[in-house]
Amino acid sequence: MRRIAAIAAGAMLATLVTASPAFADEPNHPNGNAPIVNESYRFTDMLAEFNGDDPCTGEPLFISELETGSAHEMMLADGRVTITGGFRADFQADTDNDSEFDIAGHYTLRYTVNGWFDPVIGGFSGKARSTFSWNGEYWRLDGGPATRFHQTGHLVGDAYGDVKHGLFKTRCW
Repeated sequence: MRRIAAIAAGAMLATLVTASPAFADEPNHPNGNAPIVNESYRFTDMLAEFNGDDPCTGEPLFISELETGSAHEMMLADGRVTITGGFRADFQADTDNDSEFDIAGHYTLRYTVNGWFDPVIGGFSGKARSTFSWNGEYWRLDGGPATRFHQTGHLVGDAYGDVKHGLFKTRCW
């Protein structure tokens, strides 16, 4: 759960911080709403390794995965930002820190982030929200049935850019 929220926030901050010079140098459009950043990105077999949690049991995991997907970002001259994206990942996970993978699986993640971004501070400066949907399946490499999961989440930030409300729902079967 924390991993997915971090993915959405991290993707947004990484792309926006690199776009901050454009934000500072772009002249204002007469209607005040012209996009100064309007970019799409595609990635294939991008390696990601991180510590996370099993979405169904909460068990700590070390995860190694290959991600393929795309993202689109748009920043308006007034600081409003929208980022949408999605990717598919094939992963392996180590449950007991013995450097051997115990779990394998795949998932699909889709996310949207909207809000006010301040490139000077490198973060949100006002109200923002993020929504994601995460669907996947994994299995233990020593046998046993597959576990499927679906998780949705929605975060809302206050006028200071801090998370004010969060709703997460997970279903495993």
